[in-house]
Amino acid sequence: MRIAIISKASKLGGGGSLVASKLAKLLRSEGHFCHHFRRDKEFGYAENESSIYGESENTVKWLNHRTRKLGLQELVPWEYFHLKSEILRLKIDLVHIHDTTTAISPYTVGALSEYVPVVWTLHDFSPFTGGCVYPMGCEKFKMQCGKCPQGDRWPLKGGFDFTRANRKLKKWILKKPVNFISPSRFLMEEAISAGIKQESISVIPNSVDTDVFHPIDKDSAKRDLALEQGKFTILLLAFEVNSPFKGVDDALNVLNSLNGKFQVLVVGRIKDSQKSYFENIPCVFTGFVDSAEKLNVCYNAADIFINCSKADNLPLVVLESLAAGTPVYGYATGGIPEMVENGKTGELVTTGDWQSLVRKVTEILTKSTSKLSHACRESVLDKFSDNLFINKTVVHYRRLTERTSDG
Repeated sequence: MRIAIISKASKLGGGGSLVASKLAKLLRSEGHFCHHFRRDKEFGYAENESSIYGESENTVKWLNHRTRKLGLQELVPWEYFHLKSEILRLKIDLVHIHDTTTAISPYTVGALSEYVPVVWTLHDFSPFTGGCVYPMGCEKFKMQCGKCPQGDRWPLKGGFDFTRANRKLKKWILKKPVNFISPSRFLMEEAISAGIKQESISVIPNSVDTDVFHPIDKDSAKRDLALEQGKFTILLLAFEVNSPFKGVDDALNVLNSLNGKFQVLVVGRIKDSQKSYFENIPCVFTGFVDSAEKLNVCYNAADIFINCSKADNLPLVVLESLAAGTPVYGYATGGIPEMVENGKTGELVTTGDWQSLVRKVTEILTKSTSKLSHACRESVLDKFSDNLFINKTVVHYRRLTERTSDG
């Protein structure tokens, strides 16, 4: 097959872009032609990669930036005509859309489906809201948006509120032959509540490279990171300390409430102004980790990983931790309960109930996690390997392309 992947960025652009980049690589390894169109070139374009905007990339990015300041984050389809001509020129059999926020207009998704089968993976709520990535309790997206309570927050921050127009545009897409993939049953159910037909959406979970993320000797990992040997170690990923979605504030509440001997490995770039958040916690800071191999060492150095996400789908960091054999303790947010089994691969509590999480973490502080660790690894190999992911995706592609040929 000849596949086009379209995403905001590559592996450095967040979870959705990372999945898109990995999928392109896996498709090529299976012998399929795959061209990856991206908005952000980062370190340039390799073979079978190019800009979604074509030769006018810099000009369109400037225009896109200006219109976003007005609040027109997704309404102008700057990329449509270039993508359409390239998809026809390359004789693409199927287009797979990934993260679109601030990069690709939903109009492009619907319009391309008139020429070629289109699949759109839901990495968050944005494909069926007025633009927010997570509604945080708001249910306007189930009917019509407008007067958005997140109007002062990325990606909606702008001069005017166009969320109602955005929501209408996404309802228009539902009349087009667009097929959806959800990585979690949780997000599939939310999408259906917003009007996406059940027969047009399928669940294909994200995956993790189990060769990159795998168990290694814990003592060796601790030495590599200058951690104290023999002390219970808790991993905290603090890439976005002040994010309303990531829940780092609740994780800090948990850590500050623990009694007993432990140390915390903090992964992520922490600003000097944020260091005071950690002053009463025994921490080792790694700074920004730019390689999967070093991140695997971080997972392995920890006895548990605390993840207090308040809004999420099927986060890759949870899969990475489980693949490394590190149990996950945190909130039962979004699709996370579809990955973590209480008492077997970690413990999850109701989102926001950090006091209950304190009790769960306290119970494990003086115990061995070796049994949990083995179960974590086995669960990933059984449900979330790259082989399962690519096989299910290709079967899905074939079903859609065959349906189009029959039609």
